[in-house]
Amino acid sequence: SGTMFGDFNLDGVVDLIDLGVVGDEYGLGTGWATGDANGDALVDLIDLGAVGDNYGFTATAPIPEPATMTLLALGGIALIRRRK
Repeated sequence: SGTMFGDFNLDGVVDLIDLGVVGDEYGLGTGWATGDANGDALVDLIDLGAVGDNYGFTATAPIPEPATMTLLALGGIALIRRRK
């Protein structure tokens, strides 16, 4: 998973919410959560560019391998049999 520059609310997606953060704090901002992507204590066009460059990014969760799922299933079956 993870994130990209421009994901100011750290939800793993660069979208309209992040663009809104930049819009609300434009000319202000003193940190990542306020839309300051480059850390210069000012939300400006550079920070807007961070959203624009990565707009539409969506973090993906890792998919477990089939062997891992098989081992988990066998462990679950063993626990159920042990309970009985």
